[in-house]
Amino acid sequence: MVEELVKIRRAKERSHGLTQAEVADRMGTSQANVSRLESGTTDVRRRTLRRYAVAIGASIRYEVTDLDREFPIPVKSLKPWEFRRTAQPGGKTLESC
Repeated sequence: MVEELVKIRRAKERSHGLTQAEVADRMGTSQANVSRLESGTTDVRRRTLRRYAVAIGASIRYEVTDLDREFPIPVKSLKPWEFRRTAQPGGKTLESC
């Protein structure tokens, strides 16, 4: 997944000048952190991947596949503003996406 996002960012760098520094600014982090994310030298949290995707103008889709079926079941792709915490039975809270 990281590799695909990095390909998108690098393509946008060539076409629109989207640098690691600009992505870092959009994410509220340092260029060094973006470099580590892109190089794969660090474990990346899902939340950080979402922030990176939004910063480069991309989205992440998750897909659930029933291994007993021959076709994938798509899961709704959420926009950045749709992420929220949802109360579940038993008082537990789950983060959407």
